[in-house]
Amino acid sequence: MLPALGTVAAFAILAFALYTFSRSRLGTPAPGAETLRATVCDVKPGGAIRLAGFGDEGEDVVLEVGTLVPVRQGPEEWHELAGEYRSRLVRLEWKKKGGVTRVVAYSRTDLPLAEVGIDAAALEGARPGSPPLAALGSTFRVEEAGDAIRGGALAVKTWVLHDDEKRRVMRVERAGEQPARASVGRVVAADAVEVVRLSR
Repeated sequence: MLPALGTVAAFAILAFALYTFSRSRLGTPAPGAETLRATVCDVKPGGAIRLAGFGDEGEDVVLEVGTLVPVRQGPEEWHELAGEYRSRLVRLEWKKKGGVTRVVAYSRTDLPLAEVGIDAAALEGARPGSPPLAALGSTFRVEEAGDAIRGGALAVKTWVLHDDEKRRVMRVERAGEQPARASVGRVVAADAVEVVRLSR
């Protein structure tokens, strides 16, 4: 009698395990389950992210991602998510380096150098270790400078500058003979970017 009960119990456990496995693999996930462990690195066009305190008045902003563009500079690569906020383009840039994801959120993009107070001639010769550049009523140091490929096709020259506290960041890019344009943003913690939706 006891062996028979043991066999029945074993079959019951096996049936429950198979049912649970099939539900987890094939069943419809609970609402929001797909975003629980997602990071900004998983978001694709049509997705959405929430940035705390990113708005002009310090409000949280849910950014609908319209484009995702990879940019390669030598052995390094970063990705730009872009969308609209108050009818202007904003960007969020993420880069993995040394196992750490660095995220910069740019609230003002594609600005003429005159608008941020950068001298174009001084910028051209600027490299990491160069004297600071005047910008935005302060000084910014060059963190990176060099040639890059945007979206696998467009060649650009790019600079990354930061203020003394390394909180405010500017990325400046120049494509060919076109005037350089600047984007102004700040460093944000990767885990502070909430994934609202991964894609369409």
